[in-house]
Formats: sequence, C-alpha cells, structure tokens
Amino acid sequence: MDYARNSAVGGSVHGKQALGEHWAKFGAKGYSVNPQYWFADGDRVVVLVRHSYAGEEDTDAADVLTFNADGKLVKFQSAGDTAVLERVFGSK
Repeated sequence: MDYARNSAVGGSVHGKQALGEHWAKFGAKGYSVNPQYWFADGDRVVVLVRHSYAGEEDTDAADVLTFNADGKLVKFQSAGDTAVLERVFGSK
C-alpha cells in the first residue's frame, strides 16, 4: 500500500497548471522549506530539508530533483512523514 496516496496531496502531479495548483495548496497552509544538506550525483540532486506548515507541524524530508542534459528540472520527488501530510491536508 502506498500510504502517501492516502493524503489529500499525495500521489503524482503532471503539467505546469496542475503543479501550480498543487503548490498553492501548500502555500495556503503556510508551508515553508529549510534546506539542510545537498548531495549531487549525475543528473540528480538530493536535498535533506525541514518542512514547516504554519509553524504548527514540522518534519524532516528528502527531496530528489532530476534534471535533463539541458539543466531543466524534469522530475521532483519528496519523501517524508506522510502522517503529517494527512494531519495538515486531510485524507482522500
């Protein structure tokens, strides 16, 4: 079972408009991110971050950014505490 998909913001998002709408949900919850450490290998960058939701819920996560040969971001993944996402955004 993919627990991340139980959160109202879990799962995959495709396209610029859908991505903008997705990030707007985070902005509405006072979301901020504080990068702690960066690691790069080839076309991927892993960033260990601290996510905060209006200062009420804080959690550590790992964000993975994948770039193409032109340096364009082609994939973004985030792995963190899915229980926090369910508390902040609710379940599907």
